[in-house]
Amino acid sequence: MRRRLGVRRAAGATALTVTSTALAAALAIASPPVQPPDHGAPSTTPASQVAPPGQSGTTPGQTDTTPGQSGATAPGPPATAPGLSGTAPGVSGTAPGQAGTTPALAATPRGGEVTVALPGSRASVPLTAGMALPTGTVVDATKGSVQLPSPNGASPGVFKGGRFVVRETGGANPRTDLQLTGGDFAACPKPLAAAPAAVTRSALIATAASRSLGRHAVVRRLWGHDHHGRFSTSGRYAAAVVRGTTWLTEDRCDGTRVAVTQGAVAVRDTRRHRTVIVRAGHSYLVKR
Repeated sequence: MRRRLGVRRAAGATALTVTSTALAAALAIASPPVQPPDHGAPSTTPASQVAPPGQSGTTPGQTDTTPGQSGATAPGPPATAPGLSGTAPGVSGTAPGQAGTTPALAATPRGGEVTVALPGSRASVPLTAGMALPTGTVVDATKGSVQLPSPNGASPGVFKGGRFVVRETGGANPRTDLQLTGGDFAACPKPLAAAPAAVTRSALIATAASRSLGRHAVVRRLWGHDHHGRFSTSGRYAAAVVRGTTWLTEDRCDGTRVAVTQGAVAVRDTRRHRTVIVRAGHSYLVKR
């Protein structure tokens, strides 16, 4: 009996020793010994990541910036093609001596005396060929005629016999609009309906007689001629959109009248809020 117990204890000790040895080996594999750094060892960076001799991350003879510049990019091509500006030929984006005023039209005098007053200025200067007229320019062609370009590139329009403010409308179908200006409507007789009720009819007649203009008198006018361009003329109570024609727009004491001698005009009646087509040989009066 004692002999068997001794054999069993010896076998258990042997098994315990084997188990401890196996556990130590497993720990050694999982945690390899740390070696001290070797300052003389070569770099372990792969050869594919090392720059060739004589280079330091850039092309030979080049730095990160263009020579003579610090952090700036190399000069690029101009925003537009050489010799071209941002506007159509003959039209400058701003008027002479002004900045940021757009758009501008290249006007040309066609005869007589034509003067212009640029926006913000009361001084009038003679119109010269190719002068850029920004929107809001007052053109006085009462003693001459002026030629203006059409926004759609069609034949230019010619206008004469009046004073107007030139503007360009936006949108998909832009137009060059000429708004009549000037004249003295104070000289026109007042309508009877506008007088106070206490005023007698005889007094109204006497007041109207003292006026220098009659009821149908023309205060200002403008003749226009174009060939399928995009132009319109505006009076106090009506606007005429032309369709390749010769037409007259006049502000009278009793309203705005549009007369057509050639072609057709679409007249916008601002009093009745409707559009009327007026053809050659006819006229249309929008009463005040």
